[in-house]
Amino acid sequence: MNKKIAIFAPLAGNNLSADFSIKTKSNLQLTFKNIAFLAKNNFNDKLADSLSYEKKDSAAAGYYLEGHLKKNGYSATLFPNIDPVNLEILSKIDPLAICISTTMISTIIELKSIVLAIRRSYNDAFIIIGGCLVWKSYLFQAWYQKNVEDKDLYNKFNSDYNCFLLSSLIDVYVVSPFGSEELIKVLKQREKGKSADYANIPNLAYKSILGEFIFTHRNVYSYDYENDYTRWDLVDNLPYRIPLRSSVGCAFRCSFCDFWPLYPKLCMRSSTSLMSELSLIKNRIANSSHVPGFLFFTDDNILFNHKRAIEICNTLINSKINKLWGGFIRAESISHENISNLKNSGLSLALVGVESGDEGQLNRMEKNTSISMLKNGIELLDSVGIPSLMTFIVGFPGETEETISNTIDFISGIEQQCSLLSYQLYPFFLSPLSKINSSPLKENFNLTGSGYEWSHATLNSNNIPSYLLKIFNGVINVSYHYSLESYFYLKQFPGTILKQLIANRQALTCNIIQQKAWEISIPIYQRLFNLLGLSNEIPSADFHSSLNINYYQQK
Repeated sequence: MNKKIAIFAPLAGNNLSADFSIKTKSNLQLTFKNIAFLAKNNFNDKLADSLSYEKKDSAAAGYYLEGHLKKNGYSATLFPNIDPVNLEILSKIDPLAICISTTMISTIIELKSIVLAIRRSYNDAFIIIGGCLVWKSYLFQAWYQKNVEDKDLYNKFNSDYNCFLLSSLIDVYVVSPFGSEELIKVLKQREKGKSADYANIPNLAYKSILGEFIFTHRNVYSYDYENDYTRWDLVDNLPYRIPLRSSVGCAFRCSFCDFWPLYPKLCMRSSTSLMSELSLIKNRIANSSHVPGFLFFTDDNILFNHKRAIEICNTLINSKINKLWGGFIRAESISHENISNLKNSGLSLALVGVESGDEGQLNRMEKNTSISMLKNGIELLDSVGIPSLMTFIVGFPGETEETISNTIDFISGIEQQCSLLSYQLYPFFLSPLSKINSSPLKENFNLTGSGYEWSHATLNSNNIPSYLLKIFNGVINVSYHYSLESYFYLKQFPGTILKQLIANRQALTCNIIQQKAWEISIPIYQRLFNLLGLSNEIPSADFHSSLNINYYQQK
């Protein structure tokens, strides 16, 4: 009996942020480590290993599914991405079903390209999809039933984000915030071949034999967060970045966010449960020739208050896993009382959703924080050498030239001792599921449109490129985020050197965006190489002209 299952869970989806990173012709990021490499290798970017862990590793759901399927008696193969090699392997193993996780897939355009690639290689594939995009699509349909008068928003959002439009290409949708139980039931029916019947399985959607698109009955059940975690002992290959989660849901209700409606109730795992998963990881690492880089918590907010911060840190310390880790945190959860614990637990990257450097914007976003609290938390992290990536939303209702200037001042005004800060800008996205899209907030801001095309009382989405550029041009002492920047490499440089490196790369970026002549950038290259302790060899005009920055793609 064929019990082979293929899993696709791509980690790197469409980049939703503005991207000010400089890239070579072969798409190599000009991180400081790569600048040094290029200078030593005659600026031949083809010699560099530009393959990031995003292309080698899968999303967290992929590892969970692999372990879950094996635990239930199936032979599961996890593919990190769609490429000719993986598609050839797929056709040879002839799986019973192909499971696609949409956790990190943001639009149906991305999903369709994956499904079509599979169909072209293996047309008879039985494809099952589930995950966040499916659940969002279902909630969007439910939202529309209550807002049928909003035809324009429905048509726009439906065409870009409703994955049920791909029903002619997909055999079964698992329409659930979790879906693990439903998946096993679908596979049991699939094993029956032509006699398979999915009608009595809850929380599904599929096309019937008659071509009718059917939603099966809904069944809401309690999910066992304590015991149903990733079975790392059953996973074939440990990723470089090991994903795990300590909670599901978020305690906060930011008005721009459409994540918390997916999981309205915050559910936290106990220290005992986390320790069990960490033990599995620790045992795998001990018996593996491949040593992962670090742990990454996928929680919406892993450190949402002081008490939880101490609990997480103590669990990691007591596990003796001795791995660096990162995750999304609230800056106000950082204090003088727990900063030592955070450092000792191995925290090496804190992703902080600042969202705006303007107090009024924070209030309008219902962030439940303040500029001083954000600044204090970030500066505390930097004081002990813990890098922070600060994220900002540009264009939220109320945004003006003044609020943009305040954001520039906030980023530039953070007192740095280690200079390991970076920041990232996200254009405002108007989701039907977000609180800002509901009455009376929408009317108060005169907010219209959807997705990345919107207008409100103070500006419209056409203003976004200029506002992004204004912030980038205004911040010279904090690096814009490079997804492949090595903080371990940067730690060899004193803070004063890092500040100069950041300022010079920022100046080079501005020259490239403004398409200035190669000769104007020669002094910048010279300063960068001197700061990196390299010779003054200058890249050719051809190499310089091949560098590109696509900081704002129309979303």
